[in-house]
Amino acid sequence: MKKYIIGGSLILILAFITVFDLKISLALYEKDTFFGTFFKVTGYLPMIVMAAVSFKIFGFRKWPVLFDLASLIILIAYMASVAYYLNDHSMALLELTPILYVLIYMLSSHLYDRDQNAAYKAAKWVLVYIVIALAGGSILKIIWGRPRFYGMSDPLVEFKPWYLIEPFGLDDLHKSFPSLHTIEATMIFSFVFYQKEFKLKGLAYGMMAIFVLLVALSRIVEGAHFASDVFFGFLLSWGILVIVYRKYLSSAKSAKTKSS
Repeated sequence: MKKYIIGGSLILILAFITVFDLKISLALYEKDTFFGTFFKVTGYLPMIVMAAVSFKIFGFRKWPVLFDLASLIILIAYMASVAYYLNDHSMALLELTPILYVLIYMLSSHLYDRDQNAAYKAAKWVLVYIVIALAGGSILKIIWGRPRFYGMSDPLVEFKPWYLIEPFGLDDLHKSFPSLHTIEATMIFSFVFYQKEFKLKGLAYGMMAIFVLLVALSRIVEGAHFASDVFFGFLLSWGILVIVYRKYLSSAKSAKTKSS
């Protein structure tokens, strides 16, 4: 019964979005707002953190210099991209990298010390999830070729519904579907790999959900995506997360059975 309720709710949401997709963007679009900029630069932070944590955990097991360097490069690249988005050409933001690195180290160390083997396996599957989700979203962007709202001179004429595919959108103005930022923001839930069950504490889960919702909303406000883009971005990322997590549980059970 629960599956039918969830499935029915998703269909209703999709139907609503399909009908009002353009109207939602026309109502919410406002370029260069603090809200839009803030979540533009923080929207992909979950991916950065989870990737950096995974590499750091690998470093606790073997080749510490190599994996520590990989983790540090990811954080530096993130700070540099934030500076680019904010049109900040100074090195001030890069100076925050050591602080973020220390936080990553503390989180990674806590997870690894709690259960070394479990943390190491979880880190591998987190990276599998990240790679599949990013690759899937990027490929769909090219296949769909959907124009972005902010790139339209006349949205009422140029708007294309999400179900109309115009393949091979190679320039950024034709990579609206799906929202990669929403895909990356949803990666915040990949922390479940470090839990014994597919659940987090209610407050943590709620805060994560709100974060993903705000990132998705900010992308519509920025005119970078339509409501359907962020909706499918979330569904894609969440679906891959569930599938990979089940594979992770299956491999963990198989390893436990063999050891016993």
